[in-house]
Amino acid sequence: MMSPTLFALALAGLHAHAVPTRETAEVRDARLRSTARDAVFAVESSSPLPGMTREATLRLVLATAIVESAGLLPDVDRGKFRGDHGRSVCIMQINVGNGLVQSPHAEVASWRARDLLSDRTKCFRAGLEAARWSMTLCSAAGLRGADQLAAYVSGRCTPGFATARHRWFLAERMALASVPEALICV
Repeated sequence: MMSPTLFALALAGLHAHAVPTRETAEVRDARLRSTARDAVFAVESSSPLPGMTREATLRLVLATAIVESAGLLPDVDRGKFRGDHGRSVCIMQINVGNGLVQSPHAEVASWRARDLLSDRTKCFRAGLEAARWSMTLCSAAGLRGADQLAAYVSGRCTPGFATARHRWFLAERMALASVPEALICV
């Protein structure tokens, strides 16, 4: 069963940081609720990121999605807009340049762009595994905190500190204390 608290955290964070679109309020709310559910499911079905609680992991995944998708633009979610010259897809902007997700996790490494675009939970799981890989790699290189996300941003632990720190900063701001009581229902 999905944690109502994590769902409320995810939904509040998405509502607070999603850019305005031409969607009706009802369509936007339904999209953000679906995105929140998919993010919570992905985080609850995986181990938390190294040294983090499940809540902190969820906040970091959401912050990454918000930054990577330019504020959760629907066209990024649908694959109409892609990053890295068309090689990165879904709201987590996962690079599938050679056709498959690059991941040490066998299941994730079998996914293609169409898998990430048709199943947002897979997109979040691929992003979660990319963050895990980045944190493990960059921790071994002596980096700490936000800088451990540099490899997610650039593929290596040296460039990408500003973007990695921006995600970390945004994740830290998504505190449970800011979740309105009205949202704590699944």
